[in-house]
Amino acid sequence: MVLVVEATTAAEELEEIMYMRLSTEPNPAVAPLLPLVEQPRRRWLVAVAAATAVLVVLGGASLLLRATEPSATTASVVTETATDPSVVSLSPSGWSRIPIDESAFGAGASLNGVVSGGPGLVAVGSDDLGHAVWTSPDGVTWSRVPHDTAVFGDAEMERVIAGGPGFVAVGNNGHSLLDGSFNVNAVIWTSVDGYTWSRVPHDESVFGGAFIEAVTVGGPGLVAVGGTGGYNTDGDAVVWTSVDGVTWSRVPHDESVFGGVNGQFMSNVTVGGPGLVAVGSGGGIGPWDHSVDTHAAVWTSVDGTTWSRVPDDDALLDIGATMMTVAAGGPGLVAVGSDWWPPDRAKTPVWTSPDGITWTRVPDDEAVRGVMFDVIAGGPGLVAVGCVCGTVGEGSVVWTSVDGITWTPDDRADRRPGDIMRTASIQGPYLVIFGTHGSNTEDREDEVVWVVMLEELNG
Repeated sequence: MVLVVEATTAAEELEEIMYMRLSTEPNPAVAPLLPLVEQPRRRWLVAVAAATAVLVVLGGASLLLRATEPSATTASVVTETATDPSVVSLSPSGWSRIPIDESAFGAGASLNGVVSGGPGLVAVGSDDLGHAVWTSPDGVTWSRVPHDTAVFGDAEMERVIAGGPGFVAVGNNGHSLLDGSFNVNAVIWTSVDGYTWSRVPHDESVFGGAFIEAVTVGGPGLVAVGGTGGYNTDGDAVVWTSVDGVTWSRVPHDESVFGGVNGQFMSNVTVGGPGLVAVGSGGGIGPWDHSVDTHAAVWTSVDGTTWSRVPDDDALLDIGATMMTVAAGGPGLVAVGSDWWPPDRAKTPVWTSPDGITWTRVPDDEAVRGVMFDVIAGGPGLVAVGCVCGTVGEGSVVWTSVDGITWTPDDRADRRPGDIMRTASIQGPYLVIFGTHGSNTEDREDEVVWVVMLEELNG
């Protein structure tokens, strides 16, 4: 059996957020792994030793989190809306923290991705009721699409974009075993309006044995990226393409591009450089191994189908560094991620490139260290959100930059101990940031939304 221990501090929340990689009992001589726990995503750590927690593993039974694969079905329509009655309007300038009413967001809500479009904003993630989609006209008032097991099952929704028939969301279901084997299937959903959703039928040859972490409009229509394997496995990077978001193809594996020593993993993809640029990590045993072999990795493509691996160089090979997100901005492209372990070697986790091929690590700045989960174009140029975790001053952070090279933390948001900012989107004149608030004294974590006028970030 497996003894399951609940995580409640911001540092432990970090362990769960970092894209759901599940590990076996780790070597205490190396950095703590940042695991993906399949279901539910945010509430439990399984057989993971974190910097601030010790888990006890008893026996060898597996955590089974398996979903059936439904045929294409649909879920609709929104019936639940909520906002805190004490917050009825946004300040014309400055930051607003928007408490969320559980009639729309159940206990333990986690919004993993958000995009502007359709009704205003569409967010995907999960809560204690299941895996879910929410919509909002303004970032303040939210509605939940009712859960439909045939559509959402127990698959985790990771990201959502405007594309295909209207919206495309990607995610995964599956299970991991303590012997290191990893069985997971990629899952894709589509929607015309953000309210009614359909699940793309499972095709084992396309979606089997792999997980999707991100999707973008590009190439033949849409391109999704992810990987295979888990902890103690030699996983490889994976790419999928689609013309319409409904019919998908898996790019044939090329070991020289998608494989390599130990694990290779794509965490995000965007249009840029020669056509498309994907970022992630390579060399580690599992996607979030921060040992001496792990380093940032970059791939490029002209059309989304044929890919090349950017040669590893000094800018990419820093010990324990991983790229998590990439966006157009600064000198061309800006990638952010994690380089927080070991603490005595922590550096600013930002890279820039004019073309997606040549990369430069920005100068280290002690005020710009931590984990950057997301970066988007907006405000003075670029905005990144994340946290400083595992330190006395741990908590959520917003960083802004004009050029992608020099970054400044913005300390004006109402941020409290236990907060972690994870993803952001622009809605009209506002920047909307999503995160969680956890407590050491309460057996729960809550979704938190922050809203600020973009022009205020220039101040």
